[in-house]
Amino acid sequence: MRKIWHKFHPLFGPDLKIGFETTFPREVILNLPPFYGKSGLVYDSAKESVKRIYEPAIKVLGSCLSDMAAQVFFKPVPSAGSLFHRLVFARKINHSTREPRQWMIAARHGEMSYFGFDSWNSWNERYLSLAYPGISKEFVPVYVKIQDKGGNGGFVYLEVWAWDEDSEGKKVAVQARRVTENEAPKSLLSVRPGLDSK
Repeated sequence: MRKIWHKFHPLFGPDLKIGFETTFPREVILNLPPFYGKSGLVYDSAKESVKRIYEPAIKVLGSCLSDMAAQVFFKPVPSAGSLFHRLVFARKINHSTREPRQWMIAARHGEMSYFGFDSWNSWNERYLSLAYPGISKEFVPVYVKIQDKGGNGGFVYLEVWAWDEDSEGKKVAVQARRVTENEAPKSLLSVRPGLDSK
């Protein structure tokens, strides 16, 4: 099975990508293929008590930048001894200005406020990490509002959800699709760049 040896894979072109991360106690010995280290997919800092393994994708289909949907499939490393899994959203930053290329925030249905990236309560404007699957046994879909720089001055709304493709969690699928404003959480509707955000 051919793997795509990158940390992050496109959901909305280069502006919003997704990665799948497994966190282990630092002392756990992992027998990983050498491509994990060569591709920069292992984060193991002597200053931390954990190490993180980013998963290469086994398949990437579409991009919500040009299509209505995108799918990314991961085959996680064996998780015996792991602490948790996370989905990590990565936003493109202009290296020359260190500024984000696109304004964006996230929210979930049933939660009081938006969060992540450009929100008032975000501590990191480049990354957004969400527990997988989270408190419940199923991942709760997250919605991302992105300023459309295509010239119309509007916004694009994405619904992103993830699930195990098999009962043992040996394959994880992440799917994003464009949705209408009516399908997005209410907390996303009124927020705009410069209003209630950073």
